[in-house]
Formats: sequence, C-alpha cells, structure tokens
Amino acid sequence: MEGVFGAFAVGVLVGSSGRSASARLEPLSEMAMSVLAPVFLADAGLRVQLSALKDPAVLLFALAVLAVAIVGKFSGAYIGARLSRLSHWEGVALGTGLNSRGVVEVVIASVGLQQHILTVSTYTIIVLVAISTSVMTPPLLKSAVARMESEAAMPEVLIDERMADAAK
Repeated sequence: MEGVFGAFAVGVLVGSSGRSASARLEPLSEMAMSVLAPVFLADAGLRVQLSALKDPAVLLFALAVLAVAIVGKFSGAYIGARLSRLSHWEGVALGTGLNSRGVVEVVIASVGLQQHILTVSTYTIIVLVAISTSVMTPPLLKSAVARMESEAAMPEVLIDERMADAAK
C-alpha cells in the first residue's frame, strides 16, 4: 500500500504546487500519461483470466458486482445532484460521469492480487467491472448531456414562440 499512498501524496503535492510549478511538471505528466499509465494498465490486463468466468458461480458473482457498482455509483451521484436542486438530466449526467471512476479499483485490485488477498477470479471481476463501467460511460454521458442541453434550450423556444404570438 506504500506505493498507492505515495502516489496519492505526490498527487496532492503536485496539485497544490500552483501554476508556475505545474508548467515545470508538464514533462513528468506527459511521461506518466503516455508511458507509465499504459504500461500499468497493460500489466493489469495481462493478469486477467477470462477463463474464470466459465464457472457459473463466478459469472453470476461478476454480474452482481457489476450491477451493484453501477447502481451504487450512479444512484449516489444522482440523489446528491437532485438534493442539490440540479435537474433530472444534470443528475443523470453526473451519475453517468461518476460511473466510470474505475482506475482506482484496478490499482487496489493489483495490490490485492500481489499481496495474495484477492484470487485471480476476484481480480478478474474487479478489472472487468472497471473496464465495463468505463466503456459504457461515453455514449451514456453523451446522451444525457444532449438531453440536458435540449432541456435547457426548451424555455428559450417557448419564450420565442410566445413573443412571436404576442407580436401578431
């Protein structure tokens, strides 16, 4: 867990270092995003064993974990958005955007697998949930944002129509 905590601490320090320091850290950011992150994700993907899903119990557990992950993340964000007086579609967009936050799951699962806390089947399920939620997010978010924008444009259309009727 030292690596996870160290990465978090460095991220906090870099994030709070101000604009002048972030310009100096841009090469580090490019290196991390273009080399280190893909290598980590490729390594995580190589440890996945899809053959574990042949077992009906493992497959059923994977589907249950996926459902809980989606419903939990989406509903938490949606309810929070509605309590904050955001519109329905803004809540849907927020819930959908939060649904894709799976990279941390992969990091923790990798540590769990290395420490023999997780089995390969459990690790596979966690990685597949992270991938599934990340892949489903862009089209769902695009749809939610489009509806949110059309909802926002509706009052303008109604006002324009009323003004045209009043001018007649």
